[in-house]
This record gives sequence, structure tokens and C-alpha cells, in this order.
Amino acid sequence: AVITQNIDGLHQMAGSKNVIELHGNEDRYICQRCGKIYDMRYVMERESVPLCSCGGRLKPDVVLYGETLNEGDLNRAVRYAYNADLMIVGGTSLVVYPVAGLVQYLRATNAPLEERLALFGQYPQLTEAHDDTYVKYVSTLIEAGRYAEAKQRLLARTFHPYEGGEGVVTSTFADVSILLARQALGRGDAEQALRELADCEPYPENFNMQKSPTTPAIAHLAYHEGLAWEAMGARDKAKAAFERAASDTCATPAMAYFVGKSLEKLGRPKEARACYEKLLATAAQLIENGGRYPYFTKSLVTTLPFEHDTAKLDRALACFLTGLASLGLRDTGKAKLYFGRALEERAADYRARICCELL
Repeated sequence: AVITQNIDGLHQMAGSKNVIELHGNEDRYICQRCGKIYDMRYVMERESVPLCSCGGRLKPDVVLYGETLNEGDLNRAVRYAYNADLMIVGGTSLVVYPVAGLVQYLRATNAPLEERLALFGQYPQLTEAHDDTYVKYVSTLIEAGRYAEAKQRLLARTFHPYEGGEGVVTSTFADVSILLARQALGRGDAEQALRELADCEPYPENFNMQKSPTTPAIAHLAYHEGLAWEAMGARDKAKAAFERAASDTCATPAMAYFVGKSLEKLGRPKEARACYEKLLATAAQLIENGGRYPYFTKSLVTTLPFEHDTAKLDRALACFLTGLASLGLRDTGKAKLYFGRALEERAADYRARICCELL
């Protein structure tokens, strides 16, 4: 099949038979009342505003600004992308969605880690081409335990907002900084752990992204900062860090785990338990949602409905959050079970993979 955004019909003129025109065709006109199709010749022969036999006005059968793509055509394109052994992409910058997401759709598989790493290595130019693909590569390095390399790659690239990496770049950088800090703590180097965490305050200038001025996620960073100060015997500084983590009110579900762990450090176990129970409630809500988004947005670059099985993504996140809650409630057997289930749903979730390895 040929999947195109062009509206000029040149693919058919060149002899292509199975063409999916996601943005329509300028030679077709459609009645806005009954949906009847007319050709260009009919319209050109009219001396006034072209009307349908039902009296409705005709418009070009193309997707205009503010209009949605034809659902049937989009679903056909997704099916072809999903079943393709090979996809050849040409004549596009791959920055206009939703069509650009068809290539991302091919990446959203549970292929083994080694296979995915090899694929990125086989096509370095494609990996470097866009922020979203580049961050996917960095996330795969994190899966492989190559934390230092992953962080250096994030520091070496100048990112551009709205190229698919917005929000994801900063969260990935925070995650890998925490993982490096944990490694440093594991070998008794609390000072190095603090240096790793300090890289996120503020985020590097090459990201071209700043934290939210309202409720940025800080609990995971502040909690590990508290652990580092605690390891150095600086009790007051550790307490201040744990208090800062406990005050995190951002909407990111996983932060509730670090808020809970910090509350435990502050001697407030009942409040900590409430955080873990909140995680369980969030997980249950995700399953109930069945993949439906509770709001409309134009910027769901990494989880567009046609790109992924959103219900599957929700199940993976629900399993991960249940694992975190179980970890907080000290049920390690259940935690390991649910982290494993998260990986079954989404093998590329490095957070679940790391938690499994820690257990």
C-alpha cells in the first residue's frame, strides 16, 4: 500500500493501485449534507456555488485546518503499518502528526532489548534525525544498564521543543541521574550521588525546556538527595530534603511512591500508607479507563491513540504503579509479580525492568 498525505492524485497517475490518501483528494468534492461524492468536472461546470442534488453545499474532499482525518482511512493505514515487513518513508520531514506517528507505531513493539539496540545501531542517521527517536534510543540504553552513556548522550544533543521530546527529555534525564546516584550510593560515594542529582537543578540549557512553574515533579530527586545526605551523616540536610519530597503535589502518579518513602523517613507512616493506597486507586482507575483519554490534546506525540494500543499502555502503567505501591507496603512478592506483568505488557519500560532487577 501507499500511504500519502498528498492530495494531488499523482500516485494513482503513476500507476499505484492501493493508495490511502489520508488528507483526501482535490479532485473529489463531497456534499456537506448527505456525503455524496462528485468529481472536479461537475464542480467546474457549475456557474454558481456548486450544490448537491439534495441541496447541500459541496466542499473539496480534503482535510482542512481544524478538521480530523477520515477514521476509516487512518485505521487502514495503521493496519498496513502494523503488518508491514518493511516501511519505506520518502518525501516527508516526519514532523506533522498524525502521519508521522505511523513510523513510531512500528517502534512500539515488545521486541527483545538486544534486537532493539541493534536496530538503533544499524541506522544511526535515523536515530539522530528527530528528538523523539533519539530519546527512545537513550531509554533503550537505560534498559541495558548503560546509564553513564545514556546521560552523556542527553547532554551532547541540542533538543528542540515540539520535535517529539518535550517533557520526555527532562524526565528521562532525571531518571538516569537518579540511577547513577543510586549506583554512587551503592559504592559509598554520597558526594558523587549529590553531584548527579544536582545536574537536574536546573536542567541543562541544551534541553531548551524548563520545569513547570507550578507543580514540577521533585519527590524522586529530593528523596534520593535525602538518602545521600543521610549517608553522609548530615541529618538536618537529609530531613530538609525529605520534607521537600513530601511536599510534592505534582500530578505524576509515580511521585506518590517517593512522597510515601519520604514520609516514612520523617516518621509519618500513616500518611505514607495513604500515598501507597492512592497509587493502588490510580492503577484501578487506569484499568477502568480502558485506554480512553480523559481530555483532548494536540500534543500527545508519544501516545497518540492510533500509534499505540492505549489500553495496553494503561495496563502496563497500572501494573507498574501496583508494583510500586506493593513495594511501599513491603509486599515484595506482589511487587515483583506486578513489575513482571508491566514488562509483559510493555517490554521497553525501563523503570519496571530496573525494579525487577533490584528485587
